[in-house]
Amino acid sequence: MDGILNLSRDPLSTPSGARWRWKLWLALLSPVVLIIIAFTYLKYVQARYVPVVAASADTFHARFERGEDDAIYQEADPAWQSAMTADAEHQFFNRVRRKLGPCTSYAGPQRLLARTTTNGTFVTTTYRGQCTNGALNETFTWRLTGSRATLFRYVPRGAIEFTE
Repeated sequence: MDGILNLSRDPLSTPSGARWRWKLWLALLSPVVLIIIAFTYLKYVQARYVPVVAASADTFHARFERGEDDAIYQEADPAWQSAMTADAEHQFFNRVRRKLGPCTSYAGPQRLLARTTTNGTFVTTTYRGQCTNGALNETFTWRLTGSRATLFRYVPRGAIEFTE
């Protein structure tokens, strides 16, 4: 049989066929396993971070509507406080309130992005507010420390520009 090609045997029944079959299954199942891992991680992130961030956003919105800018500033992350003074924050929030009017409802978090760096865990969320003079789209970035979220960044966007 040396030197003669044997076509009568099934190539998958040979030892080299078993290795090939294993590689085929690995190639087919790897994407499925990765997708399952990704969805599991997303559910973990959602369960761990959404309650903390949603509670912090609710507190922010309540204080924002009542004009409690000092409380927002004092509870904010040190990076927020070093980026602007309390007076600059008052002017910024007053401009948003003046342009959009009172907001009656907020929907969110609509999107969530969590990332961990050497500076901590940051969670970015978006909210949509319905205000008297138009819609308000907000992007929050929170720094998580234990079970506490501090305001790291806030970007409001709306139909009406906030600049003077």
